[in-house]
Amino acid sequence: MEKITLITFGIAAIIALLIFLIVVPKETKHFHLSEDAQLDKTLQKIVNLLGGDILTFVDKTKFKPKSYDQRLEELIATCGNPWNLTVVEFQIVRLVLSAVFALIGLSLGIIISVSFAHGPIAVLIPLIVAPLLGYLGYLYPESNYEGLKKKRDEEFKRYFPEAIDYLIMIIGSGTTLAVAFEKSVEYLEEGAVKEEFKKIVSELHSGQSLEKALNNFASRVPSESIKAFCKSLNNANKLNVDLKGILEARSDASRRELEQEIEKRISTLDTKVMMCLSPTALVSILIVVMSPTAVTLMNSF
Repeated sequence: MEKITLITFGIAAIIALLIFLIVVPKETKHFHLSEDAQLDKTLQKIVNLLGGDILTFVDKTKFKPKSYDQRLEELIATCGNPWNLTVVEFQIVRLVLSAVFALIGLSLGIIISVSFAHGPIAVLIPLIVAPLLGYLGYLYPESNYEGLKKKRDEEFKRYFPEAIDYLIMIIGSGTTLAVAFEKSVEYLEEGAVKEEFKKIVSELHSGQSLEKALNNFASRVPSESIKAFCKSLNNANKLNVDLKGILEARSDASRRELEQEIEKRISTLDTKVMMCLSPTALVSILIVVMSPTAVTLMNSF
């Protein structure tokens, strides 16, 4: 009985540690408690060790508000944010899903224990399944957003060169870049590129400057090269440089990126085909090898 109690407490301690590591932020971004910078640095290390920015959730303390997780904020912006969540709401969703999945895991573990297990193992099964499913639930939102970001990146590589070609043709007729964005929307296929162009046009109609609209667009795209392209357009607008050359250069670069992506996929095609065919080939080989033996055994009876 004592061994079972020790094992149970050990599992509970491991679960508590996992929950602590998941929930508690890993770094304090803003920390000012004293006028001494060196003392602040020492205190910051202690706070990080004890749980990072979790203390900044306490009202009316000397800690400055917690800064956003920049990486997560960028992920939410570049994936299209289909759930329309802020960073804080995203963290709440992760914790809620983690709790829900943990409860489901606990229920499944109890059902399995009652139906099939006996003794100490019956106690361990729920304690193992619950945190495992809880952790998977915590990872799901970020994994889903990462998948959406990758999909958007592929869409931009495929359709952005065509969108730039439309901008070049419209600008060539003597219109401004702002008007070119508006006119090009009706020619684009439905997808991430058309959606982003619509947002640019909407921001321009709301009174924002083209520079601000392009900066917002750059913050939402998953490609670093397109972010650099937006900066180039803003600089060209400020200096009254010909936009056509910049757009043509970006169109060529985008097409090269697409070609490189296609070549990359072709280079890994052989490996993927072998991975798909290997199980079938293995079964076929086993059948061929074992058939004579099976026939011999059948004839012996």
